[in-house]
Amino acid sequence: LDITSSPPKILLKKVSESDISKKKRKIESRNKGSVSQRQIQVGDLIGDVKVTDINFARAKVQLIDKAFFGANIRARIHVTMAEPIAAKPKLSKQEKKAKDEHKIGKSHPFYSWKAGDVIKGVRCVAVDTRDGVSFVELANRSEKSDLVSSSPIVVSDPSQLPPGSLVHSIVTSVSASSPHFG
Repeated sequence: LDITSSPPKILLKKVSESDISKKKRKIESRNKGSVSQRQIQVGDLIGDVKVTDINFARAKVQLIDKAFFGANIRARIHVTMAEPIAAKPKLSKQEKKAKDEHKIGKSHPFYSWKAGDVIKGVRCVAVDTRDGVSFVELANRSEKSDLVSSSPIVVSDPSQLPPGSLVHSIVTSVSASSPHFG
């Protein structure tokens, strides 16, 4: 764009197909990062994550395992998949104010969380890949701490649940199959 002339001119550069394919390969290799060595699957133990931002519904986190370095991943922990981390010293006035703004009370799982905290033993509960970006839903809940039932944290097939199980879930996709009224 040449804005020095009136009216402004758009300057175009001739490129060959090989230039375009080189650039495309470079972008693809950058997007793959080291995750190509280790694909994230539902149920995988991811390890430790660092909290980058918190609101009432979710906490954005960064995967800190070296296997994910440079990967194009966006990760978060939804409030329904979180449990409080060990009690911390009193929150500062600034931290309390931030919690009040998001209406995060003492009974909320994120109450003791703050940006920079490291959450240990996180598990993948959902993965969605769009435009080369992996959107990963995580949980720090363990099956031992699940007070609702003795059901597994991640269920991919209804046969994994005993009859009469009480479960809570997050709907991650809806199929276009015929409606079921039962």
